[in-house]
Amino acid sequence: MLTPARSVRWARCAPDAVAVLDLLTETWRMFEGLEAQVWSALVVRGGAEGLADELAIRAGADPGEMRTALDAYIHDLRNAGLLTEADANRPRARWARWRR
Repeated sequence: MLTPARSVRWARCAPDAVAVLDLLTETWRMFEGLEAQVWSALVVRGGAEGLADELAIRAGADPGEMRTALDAYIHDLRNAGLLTEADANRPRARWARWRR
């Protein structure tokens, strides 16, 4: 399941725009149009299952090409440190209390 990294804050700025702030690198990114739709869907759903087909239908594009483009976009978001696997965000469990 994908989720924004712990250092990422984001907000919808308009119906078709998303602002993303990475606190570690102190950089803003603005996603508009299709990029904003993809970001919102990934964050809400936690993954891209079925998303490429939905986008292809809306855009009248080939689902295979859309899937390839979507995979590349998700890869870029992960490499930029904006998205991560949900389990990676969990704090490490502390050891149970010492028994006497």
